[in-house]
Amino acid sequence: MRLDRSTILIRDAQLSDIPVLSVLLVDSFNPELEEGIGRWFQPLLRLSIQTDLQQRFRMHHHQTKQYCCIVAVCSQPLGQADTGERIIGTVEMSQKYHYVWPAAPQCYPYIANLAVQSRYRRQGIAASLLRACEAVAIQWGFSNLQLHVREDNQAARHLYEQEGYRIQRVDFNLGTLIWQQPRTLLLCKQLRIERA
Repeated sequence: MRLDRSTILIRDAQLSDIPVLSVLLVDSFNPELEEGIGRWFQPLLRLSIQTDLQQRFRMHHHQTKQYCCIVAVCSQPLGQADTGERIIGTVEMSQKYHYVWPAAPQCYPYIANLAVQSRYRRQGIAASLLRACEAVAIQWGFSNLQLHVREDNQAARHLYEQEGYRIQRVDFNLGTLIWQQPRTLLLCKQLRIERA
């Protein structure tokens, strides 16, 4: 479905968005669960994701740890009965720490769970969400941003490359070594900070 870009709003997620976000994340990252026996696991996975999101939201509001969840909202009606806004994309960002002994741990902003509803992909929604994260990372005082992507996810890799993310490291894990699953790539983007 082609979108009118003027109907898209990028905003901070709210607690009331969490049930919709859990559906979006399950559908985006586990499409195989829509068929067969997988349909029985969908509600459990959604509930698990809802619980995780609620915990992250609460930690953010009660601690100094920096975290944000951003959503893309569409107000373009799907039909005559549709008058409300719909969440069509989301992304999370938080601070992570990199430990290299004996140096002190380094803190950096990390993007996770970038997802866009399948019918709205390849229309710039994911790129808009990434740019919103970059603006927040700069507000937090950082000059770079990191994320992981599976080596075989060509569509995501192309998006990240277009947005200026570059491979910093190839990560191996038990799955890649034993079961020959695709490797995970750590990507990094240097942010341009506008000087006043």
